[in-house]
Formats: sequence, C-alpha cells, structure tokens
Amino acid sequence: MKLPPFELVSFGRVRFQCLAYCAVFYGKHQPSSSASRSKAVCGLYFTQATSRPQYWLKVFRDDRSQLAGFPAGYSRQGIASALLTGAVYHKILPSSWRLFPLERHTSPLPRYSKLREQLADLMWPYRMASGVGLDIAKLVAEPLFEVIEDQRFFPIGISAPEDREFEAQVRKHA
Repeated sequence: MKLPPFELVSFGRVRFQCLAYCAVFYGKHQPSSSASRSKAVCGLYFTQATSRPQYWLKVFRDDRSQLAGFPAGYSRQGIASALLTGAVYHKILPSSWRLFPLERHTSPLPRYSKLREQLADLMWPYRMASGVGLDIAKLVAEPLFEVIEDQRFFPIGISAPEDREFEAQVRKHA
C-alpha cells in the first residue's frame, strides 16, 4: 500500500501532517452499476491552524493526487472525535488505521507527538481485539445487537431537555 503524503499545505499556508493512514476504496458504492470503486489511501491529518478544523480525512489515489478531504471531528473533543467520524461516516474501524511511519520525517508540528500518543492509546484495544483472534469482520457484519433503524439518527430539535444540554455544552466551549 502506498502512503499518503506526510505533510500537505492547503488553504494558502495551512500545514497538515498525517498521523495515521488506511487502505480504502474510493467512490460511491452502487450495487446495480458496473462502475467500480478504485483503491486509494486515506490519511488522518491534523493541523494547528486555528482557522480550520483540527482533524481531517484526506483520500489520495497516489502520492499527490488528492481525491477528497473532509473535516473529521472537533478539536475540543480530541483525536477520539476524528476516529468516531471515520467510523460513523466512512466505516473506517479504529483497527484499520496504521500509524504513519516517522523514520524519514524529522520536523513534525509541535503537538504531533502528543496527538500520535493519544491516537495509539485509542487504537490499542481494537488492535488487541483483532490480534487475539476475534472475528471483527463478523462482529461488524452480524452484531449481537444493533440500534433499531428508525431510532439511529436524532436531530437537534427532537427533545427540548436534551437540546438545552447540548446548547449549554456548545456555549461552554464557544
């Protein structure tokens, strides 16, 4: 598998550095179509720029051909928010991520090492579960329990007491 670039500069002068990567298929899955999705690599990037979301998922066809980029998570909620975004919206399980190899890269951004430690700490239990023989693919495909379909997605506005709690949290961190 090819690696995504370690460092990117986007939005003018904003530096992004890759914490982890995984192999993905890119393109919309259409079972009735003969159009196929192509193999790509997804990088989990972070930036210290305050003008942009801190975490991003960026997808590449090869070393420099970026196919897509999405904000992933919220800085106040930490790197776990980026993993959750990947899992919920893009079906990237935490055990799928691999830490970006650092041998060749000697100038990480100041918070890079700390975020990498946090990411490794979060990924460890999922890697251990995969390593001890749990059939994660089967657990994901055939879970013992799952949320009832019409109960999966609750928007803001469905419950006034919950909305007040959410609003209080947003104001606290604004």
